[in-house]
Amino acid sequence: MHPLARKALELFGVVEFANANPQFARPQFMKIYEQLIKRAEEEALLPAGFKEEIEALRGGHAALPSPNAEKARAMIEGPAKGVVVKGAR
Repeated sequence: MHPLARKALELFGVVEFANANPQFARPQFMKIYEQLIKRAEEEALLPAGFKEEIEALRGGHAALPSPNAEKARAMIEGPAKGVVVKGAR
């Protein structure tokens, strides 16, 4: 089996594919497979150094924090002790 076909099957789900109605599963599988082929073709055109940078990013490096990440975290976690929030009772 071609590695991209195997990857498409993994993404689709082996059990789901085996149990799905072929009339609906085949087009969904083909869409995933075609997207993987397109990505592989596009990556083949990239310079080697750039490919390595992309792989490093895909390797699980955390995304850069949003400029508002700290503000959002404070809103989610609630006010810290001793901080007065306007309108709070």
